[in-house]
Amino acid sequence: MVLTTEERVWLVEHVFREAGRHIDVVRQRFAEKFPDTPVPHRNAVRNLVDKFWETGSVNDAKRCGRSAKLSEEKLLDISDSVMQSPSKSLRKLAQQHDIGLGTAHKAVRKKLKLFPYKIMAVQELEATDNEKRIRYCRWFNRFIEENTANVLDVTFFTDEAWFHLSGYVNSQNSRLWSSRLFIYGEQQNLQCIEIVRARWMT
Repeated sequence: MVLTTEERVWLVEHVFREAGRHIDVVRQRFAEKFPDTPVPHRNAVRNLVDKFWETGSVNDAKRCGRSAKLSEEKLLDISDSVMQSPSKSLRKLAQQHDIGLGTAHKAVRKKLKLFPYKIMAVQELEATDNEKRIRYCRWFNRFIEENTANVLDVTFFTDEAWFHLSGYVNSQNSRLWSSRLFIYGEQQNLQCIEIVRARWMT
């Protein structure tokens, strides 16, 4: 609840008239004087009087920190920054434009109507890849037949690990801000090593 300056002055003046002893009486008179305004709590009245004693004013002190207001000029600057660098994080965007993180999120999501899209890395299949898969399946079937039938029961497959030599992007931490879903392709040579561990127990 925010009181007007007139209401605050009236409260302080009448508390002084009562010598600070009958705050509930002042609150009752306040309800009669300003019927459209909710009656402030007695603690709020005390805080208002204490503020007047300390500062000599009933107005709130100026708040420090970054402004939460988004002007049209600031919003255009944020839009240009996102267009130039759509993968920029909200934290960096807030630092660049000297605004809070919540304000940056509000500007991007609610004002500019942008959505974060996750980067997906896919591998292009060549014409010979299908034959390689079939050849591997046939080898694995022969492996099971040549060994005991319960070979899979004593086989433990651990997780795979990729060791990238260059150009790797962590898709979990990277997002592209856009107003619509788009497909962007970039061809890169696969320079990585995949290690899959399997152990047979005898």
